[in-house]
Order: sequence, then C-alpha cells, then structure tokens
Amino acid sequence: MAKVFVYGTLKRGGSIRGVQEHDPDKKFIGMAVTAQDKYSMMDMGSFPALLFNGEHKVSGEVFEVTPKGLDDFDMIEGYPNFYNRALIDVQGEGKCFVYYIPLFAEDPTTGERIDNLKQHGWDMNPVNEQSPHITLAANTLTYNDPYSDTYIQDYDYELDDEEDI
Repeated sequence: MAKVFVYGTLKRGGSIRGVQEHDPDKKFIGMAVTAQDKYSMMDMGSFPALLFNGEHKVSGEVFEVTPKGLDDFDMIEGYPNFYNRALIDVQGEGKCFVYYIPLFAEDPTTGERIDNLKQHGWDMNPVNEQSPHITLAANTLTYNDPYSDTYIQDYDYELDDEEDI
C-alpha cells in the first residue's frame, strides 16, 4: 500500500474525479497539510495544479491505496506526461506521493530545458488566492472544488422556469 496526498478534484466528494471512484480498496487516512511551505497552486480551470515554487503549505487528504490504485491515479493524472509524481512530507503522515506540474521540461527534439508553464500557456493562469477556487489562510492553500458534492450543495440556486433546465 502507498500513501497519496490529494489536494484537488481527487478529494472525497469530488463528483468528477474523486478518489472514491477509482480504488475500491483505498483507505481514507485523514485530512492533512504539507509539512513544508514551498508550494503554490495554479487554477487550471476545472482542476488545480501543485507547483514546487511557492512559499505556502497545502491542505488536502491522505489516502492509502493499492499498487493498482496508484497505477489508476497515474493514468488519471497523466503521469508522467502531464503531472509528475513525487514523495513529499505531510504533517503527521510522513512521506506521501503527490502529483504536481513540473516547472521545467526537456524539449524532446533539442534536449534543451524549457519553461513548462510558458510552453503550454499556463503562465497566465491564476495562482494561489488570485483564483476564486483557491483560498489562503494561515499560510495554507486550499482548493475548493467547484464540482464537488459539497460545493454544489452549498450553492443555493433556484430555476426560474423550465427553460433554465
């Protein structure tokens, strides 16, 4: 079994990609915070991305998953072609895997080191509390998934008529 720290749409209640959808043998360990304050979080539209270039901690959840569950997460997160995976320190949990966007990549044709964010146009995405989905409190970033069951229940709306459906 491996521990995985999730901070975005893979958290419990994530109706699109929540961890409960992917590994029936997973075990929820608890809510957690990274041990180090060296991260920033980027809003990628419908999901966040963790970056190793900041000065904040990140809140999330820790799960214990089977090797198959870890393979499933790799597929979901596009590892190693989109997200990378690393072991980080999580308060009270020790080392946990986390998925993150690498700041730099190697150009496949030239072998040169390139700015991964700029290459994909992500350098213009909102970072940290510039995003309406990311909050900063006590130097800890939290992603509030707009597609989660909790967020949808908290959003109070009424349909005016059947045309809105």
